[in-house]
Amino acid sequence: MFVNHAGFSISSRKLQLVEIDFNDGRFLIENIDEEPFPFEIDAQISSSKLLTALQDAYDKIIARKNLKTDIVSFALPAFFFKSAKIPYDPNLISKDLETHLKWEFGVLFPNDNPDDFVIDKFTLGDESNELFFFAVERKILQTIHKFCFRNNLLLKYVDNSVIAGLILLPYLSEPGKKNYVSVFLNKNYFAVTFVKNHVPVFYKVFTGNEGSKEHIYNVVNELKAKHFEKTDFSDYYIFGDGLQQNIIEELNRENGVYFNTVNPFKLLKLNQRIKDNAFATQSYFNFAAPTGMAMRLI
Repeated sequence: MFVNHAGFSISSRKLQLVEIDFNDGRFLIENIDEEPFPFEIDAQISSSKLLTALQDAYDKIIARKNLKTDIVSFALPAFFFKSAKIPYDPNLISKDLETHLKWEFGVLFPNDNPDDFVIDKFTLGDESNELFFFAVERKILQTIHKFCFRNNLLLKYVDNSVIAGLILLPYLSEPGKKNYVSVFLNKNYFAVTFVKNHVPVFYKVFTGNEGSKEHIYNVVNELKAKHFEKTDFSDYYIFGDGLQQNIIEELNRENGVYFNTVNPFKLLKLNQRIKDNAFATQSYFNFAAPTGMAMRLI
């Protein structure tokens, strides 16, 4: 049985919220909001500063409208994660696979202790002996837990912002379309994902001030030519908290490839009170990650 659920997304600059309410037998988006942090977040932020930033933004959000639920999930920025695609033996039992992931992590990131990280993974389909793993520092998760405990919230899920948004694409893409390219744009990075049969098969984050329109397009084309020359990726999607309308227009005008914006609010009805909310009508493509998290319990 569904219970009301709020999805939060942390970026380098702000905290975003999408809250879903189940009322009179239907799902409604109850609230859409965001609040800038008092300072910028990065991968090296201390636990105390992260907690301060979250509390400051959260207090301002709930001052405008309090949550109807105490059950929440969080999407975290890609720079909080270390990730890689690795081979594995699908016959491994859970315990052995966990050991294998730690070993691979130690090889790929020799300056980090795998015991300081929580490692999650997903496989690339039945015919592949490869998987992606995503590792986030325990102290980050402990800080999110501490924030929730302090505010009487029950934490259900934590995920990567890129993956949280990608989960929505099978429901938003055209029927029969299974292969597509996705670009997630943040102020300080962008992530490119290639999806085959609705399963991510390539993921890479580009950091720094590299998010120009020309650079995004060139990176996508180079990756496609290098890794997927014989695969048809005719559909392109773009979303993320750093995306702006002028970027979409310039990408589509200059490069001959149409980037579809991701409108997560197509999947559920809006509460009448927020149907004219500017976040829902104008900058919806910024809210795929918190919406993806909010929909986890549906």
